[in-house]
Amino acid sequence: MSNPSHEYSERLEKFATAVAARERQHILAGNTKVGVVLAGLGFAWMSLEKAWFSTYWLALPLCVYAALAVLHEYILRARTRAETAAEFYRKGLARIEDRWAGTGQTGDRFREEAHVYAEDLDLFGRGGLFELLSTARTGCAPLRRERPSSSARS
Repeated sequence: MSNPSHEYSERLEKFATAVAARERQHILAGNTKVGVVLAGLGFAWMSLEKAWFSTYWLALPLCVYAALAVLHEYILRARTRAETAAEFYRKGLARIEDRWAGTGQTGDRFREEAHVYAEDLDLFGRGGLFELLSTARTGCAPLRRERPSSSARS
């Protein structure tokens, strides 16, 4: 049977390599887009100012730029996916090696201080079960709403 730590390390390395490759592609695509814009300005000057060729040729740099913009977006999304996967395996390794405490969401917004066993169960707070198990990173607002007080119900 494979060692989970070893497997996670290999996958982390794979995705970290993918992130580096996508970063290089991102820089290359961005620089190429700048080059196409400069070439388009040169074409515009040669076409409009000097009348060396038809203005229809200005569609060429526009089409090339549009294709590069689509490709660049694809590269950025691929880099984001690789970064997300690398972070997943990085956090997985931290859980395997018991370095997870204090790195996640503590779930304090769900804690009820009035509950009899609130502190004994160690569900919420730094190093609690919620922090260990919660891997959701949606960024949405807390789901828990305050209960109406007894005076508000009457």
